Amino acid sequence: MSCFRLPDLFLNELDSLMASFFWNCGHESKIHWKSWAFLCRHKKEGGLGFQHLRECNLALLAKQTCRIAMKTERVVHSVLSKRYFPSSNFFEAKLGANPSYTWK
Repeated sequence: MSCFRLPDLFLNELDSLMASFFWNCGHESKIHWKSWAFLCRHKKEGGLGFQHLRECNLALLAKQTCRIAMKTERVVHSVLSKRYFPSSNFFEAKLGANPSYTWK
């Protein structure tokens, strides 16, 4: 989850599974007193602090991007820099003609 952007359809399905697990609906139809979006609010805002997986995925990708950009001594930085941004820095890099799934 921290290395690749997962498809929104997949993340929405996982969010749905988490919500149904929390509500424990089963086959019965029950009233949900609070929406899943409300429960995903921070605890300070009255929610339970659950996280939407899409936001979590994007945050982990941003953290990984920061690591790659700032820690130049790591192997992943040297491999990516030789292929995708040999004459510029990480933030000025282009996608290129045939980028790998990791670089996209």
